[in-house]
Amino acid sequence: MKVLIVDDETHVRAAIRLLVDWQKHGIEQVDEAADGEQAIAYIEQHKPQIVMTDMMMPNVNGMKLMEWINEHSPTTKLIAISGHGDFNLVRHTLQHGGIDYLLKPIEPDGVNEAIGRAVEAWNKEEAERSKRNQQQIQMNEFKPVVSEKLWSSLIDDPSAHAQLSTVRRIQQSFELPFDIEHIRLALVYVDADDEAFKHRFRHHRDLLYFSLVNIMSEYVNDSCQRGVVFRRWNSPGEIAIVLWKQTEVLDILLQDINEALYRTLHRRLHFGCSGVRHFPAGMAQCYDEAKQALLERNLLLGDRYLHSVPATASTIATAGSGTIPASSSHVGIATSALGAADSAVASISGHVAESVKSIRLSAYEESWKLAVLSGSAAQMTEAVQPFMEAVRASGYLTPKLLHASYREWETIRANIAHEAVGEAAEQLLRQYPSQTAQAHASPHIAEPFSLDAWQRLWLQELTLLADACYMQQGQEQHIIFDIAKYVEQHYQQDISLQEMAQRFFVSREYISRKFKQQFGINLSDYLAAIRTKKAKLLLMNPHLRISQVAAMVGIPDEKYFSKVFKKQVGVSPNEYRKTQQL
Repeated sequence: MKVLIVDDETHVRAAIRLLVDWQKHGIEQVDEAADGEQAIAYIEQHKPQIVMTDMMMPNVNGMKLMEWINEHSPTTKLIAISGHGDFNLVRHTLQHGGIDYLLKPIEPDGVNEAIGRAVEAWNKEEAERSKRNQQQIQMNEFKPVVSEKLWSSLIDDPSAHAQLSTVRRIQQSFELPFDIEHIRLALVYVDADDEAFKHRFRHHRDLLYFSLVNIMSEYVNDSCQRGVVFRRWNSPGEIAIVLWKQTEVLDILLQDINEALYRTLHRRLHFGCSGVRHFPAGMAQCYDEAKQALLERNLLLGDRYLHSVPATASTIATAGSGTIPASSSHVGIATSALGAADSAVASISGHVAESVKSIRLSAYEESWKLAVLSGSAAQMTEAVQPFMEAVRASGYLTPKLLHASYREWETIRANIAHEAVGEAAEQLLRQYPSQTAQAHASPHIAEPFSLDAWQRLWLQELTLLADACYMQQGQEQHIIFDIAKYVEQHYQQDISLQEMAQRFFVSREYISRKFKQQFGINLSDYLAAIRTKKAKLLLMNPHLRISQVAAMVGIPDEKYFSKVFKKQVGVSPNEYRKTQQL
């Protein structure tokens, strides 16, 4: 803490320095001023917590100094020092927040008590100020979250009662104007996995969205409060811009925002724009229009970043639904604001749209399957080509169609895997997930969409699946050979299909099918053949009984052994031994 002693008499200032136990009160710095004028200059620069001032001084006296402090540094604690017991001086001190009024000559106990009270009062007020500041900081941290939730609820709950209640809360808490009639909404998807964003913000998603919202807000409210920018609650990556003033300049505004983002982050973003609607009833419709514009934009027009759904008869509704009636002048504004960026979408004819719908990935399933099963890189490249040529010929690809192809691929991929590896398909698909799972957000990445990159993705998908199937088939073959080897080494033990399934972590059915495919016989016949082969060698020893030979090859039952042996060799064990002894 710092204390300033103000008195025109040097010996009084020196006496106060000596009389006060500064260390006891936690005061580290004590400075002096000869009059009120010097004191004001010092206070402005150093801001002491306590000022002890004489009342009668040249230039600026103690009364004027107190008045100045009360106005310009109200937290400073005042202690008056005077040789006059004038009631008016005492009253003036109290009126301006003075802690005490000390008469000269100054007593040690009196001045230390006054300093103690001043320190205690300042510390108490400072603690309260800190608490208020902390509360204010917390309030400021929560305000954006509250704002996001309130604005998002206008989209999520279109009921009139809920919307009016929410609007009142926004007006009370966020100074929303009371005269809003019409709005336009722009929606943008921000992919935090975009390489430029990840590099710049070091994978800190919240910081990325916070920065983008602030940049956009600066442009939206550059000269006046004409709109709001908020993250869509519980919709990761969505940022909405709502404009209620100068809605006709939304396109220009978004272009300016994109240029600013390009200068600072080296990225431009795609914005979906709504028409002009009533507020708040039209919020949900605005959001739906903007979202539809993004999902149905043509990805092949890489230099267009503003997108709107073309106006049709179906979009002209009644005023009650939130749409501005055709008689309103705002319809003209909304139509003109669509801009050149939407002309390409609006000009797509019906027959082109139908041809786009016919480009289904499932139509190419058979050729893709054959290419994967062949394992040939050249054949896979050739299989992808017709699909990509059809997409290029259409000249039209939307995020909606993109996502539909990814969903189709999941089914096709599962079919191919099942045909290649049978029951192991489910395990294979889990172990080698599709890369399209990461590509689902690709339409929203700020980089222009590339058909060449998309073609590489499909080729990568086929190659990945082909490699996975090949590895799985090799692994399966390896397991079957391991089972065969185990049978050869443990033929004398009681071996069953169930035991093999448990030992090698595969199903009984799987072993039966794969063993037959690999060796041409089932496992029981393979085991019987090995036991018979070993039995033939043991039967060469005339001192071994048939029952002993049977037990030594893993068949304790002599009658059953004879039956198995005869089935394999054509004669009984005794007959076989006789022929070998001739």
